Amino acid sequence: MFRERRKLSIAMTLLMVGFILLGYSNLGSANGWNANDVFSDNNIMNTFDLSTTGSYVVFITSEGTAKAGGFNSFGELGNGTSSPMLIGTSPMYSVLNMSNVVRVSAGFDYTMFLKNDGTVWGTGNNRHGQLGNGTSTNRLTPVKTKINNVKQISTGYSRPYVLKNDGTVWYSTSKAVGYEKIDYVDNISYIDMTWNNSARGYVKKDGSVLYEGLNEYGQAGIGNNSRLSDIVKPDIDDVKEVSLSHGHAMYLKNDGTVWGAGKNDSGQLGDGTTENKSRPVKVNIDNVKKVFTGLDHTVFLKNDGTVWTVGNNKYKQLGDGTKESKSIPVKVNIDNVVAINHSENGVIALKSDGTFWFWGGYISAWAGSEPYEPKEFKFEGQYYPGI
Repeated sequence: MFRERRKLSIAMTLLMVGFILLGYSNLGSANGWNANDVFSDNNIMNTFDLSTTGSYVVFITSEGTAKAGGFNSFGELGNGTSSPMLIGTSPMYSVLNMSNVVRVSAGFDYTMFLKNDGTVWGTGNNRHGQLGNGTSTNRLTPVKTKINNVKQISTGYSRPYVLKNDGTVWYSTSKAVGYEKIDYVDNISYIDMTWNNSARGYVKKDGSVLYEGLNEYGQAGIGNNSRLSDIVKPDIDDVKEVSLSHGHAMYLKNDGTVWGAGKNDSGQLGDGTTENKSRPVKVNIDNVKKVFTGLDHTVFLKNDGTVWTVGNNKYKQLGDGTKESKSIPVKVNIDNVVAINHSENGVIALKSDGTFWFWGGYISAWAGSEPYEPKEFKFEGQYYPGI
């Protein structure tokens, strides 16, 4: 599935590059994408949450409205059309009829929004019932889904999983009910899943973790790489968050340390080796605020606002100015970062001054290049007249 996704991402990149060759030549201005330029002077000029795939980006303003740009074949931008918004030639679209948004999660071709009242809204591809509104009809604007009291959303290729305030986990379906409950997990505080839904991780309120799915590289963290027939408990505790890739799992503990298990051929576990690990090993890093798993690399946001990366660097995804893979985390030349998200092989970072920066691959279709180090970017053309 990841190979298929990679091929599709490359195809999208080529398509967008084609648009550039047809005359859209202002993508990725060297001046940078500055959130202070994007919004009118009367609005707060920042965002506090960001979610992205390699083909489009969605973010939330501090006023609780949503903006989106990029690929839009199924209406994932939520602006009432299925036309792409080529960043660099048009203003970002406002997601229609959305307010009081506190969280956004972008799937491959659908987008889910969490409002401050605990309701969930979705737009885009709904072939598999991923929008959770009880149908399989695509939507060009956000529709309210059939679930309430939600605190977190994790999106995959064909469906999102949601965590409710009561610690239960649900997944979307095309059935009339919209969402169905996972009966064998409870008291959950955090969830994550691989992009293709091949594995899911559930952090319990007591800091223990439950894992289900693929274990080809030992990513389940139970001491072997045997095929799993049931949910298992990785050999780790005091966990705050989990982040899963197709081959490795990373665990952020409450003390700010990070531990990893699974595939490590590119050094993505950050323990200084390139040997796979079937039990969690400590990464050579601490004081971590967030951790993100790419395809074969890992990104860390520290509490001091610095960003560190480790693993495969074929697509410059480590942002350290080279294409050499690393087995020990290296610091990216960027500071004062407040939010990060990533595609398979690219990274976007939001700084405290409201500027956006990117590096790596699969973002180039709408950012204009694949830089070795963080590059600032912004939109050309007319900006928003107001929110």
